[in-house]
Parts: sequence; C-alpha cells; structure tokens
Amino acid sequence: MKRKAYLTVVVIAFLLGILHSTLAFVPYKRLNANALWFLGTGLALLFYSALNLIHTRHREEQDVRLIVRVTNVLMLLFIALAVAALGVKGNPQVVALVATGILMLGLSF
Repeated sequence: MKRKAYLTVVVIAFLLGILHSTLAFVPYKRLNANALWFLGTGLALLFYSALNLIHTRHREEQDVRLIVRVTNVLMLLFIALAVAALGVKGNPQVVALVATGILMLGLSF
C-alpha cells in the first residue's frame, strides 16, 4: 500500500514537471531568463520524481536512500522559498506541488 501511494505521488510530481516544462513558453513568448527559470524548475521536478522512482525500486540500498532523502528535503525547501518569494501561495498547482513534496519526503522513509 505504501509503495502504491509513493508511486502515485511520484507520478503526480512527474506530471507537474512535464506541465511546467511544456508551458514554459506560454507566458514567455521568447527565450529569456524568466523562461529559462520556468523551464529549469520543470526539469528539476522531472529529475526529482525520477530519483524518487529509482528509490522505489532500490529502497534497501543505503546510498540511494540518503541521496533521495537529502534531495527531498532540499526540494521541499526550494518549493517553500519559491512560493514565498513569488507570492503564489493560493494557486492550485502550488498547493498540489507542496502536498506532493511533503508526501514524497514522508514516503521516502
């Protein structure tokens, strides 16, 4: 049951990463620093979810557990800082991302 919940959260984070990456150039019509930051955050979400997917298959390996847990803590801090700095606290995708980050961290233990 826990593995299924973990995989569900990983898929949600992956889908948010795809969405974020593909929509990077909707608000930004040309390549600039803001568009690259938007795209980079989407790519970070994709790598974040991929790393957690690896963790679901190699959970017993100590080095994998450590890397994933440190990454989950750092990503949750990044998400919290980004939400505070950008003032996007109430946006539905932000609520989903924060919930996903909290769940991903908790399920990685």
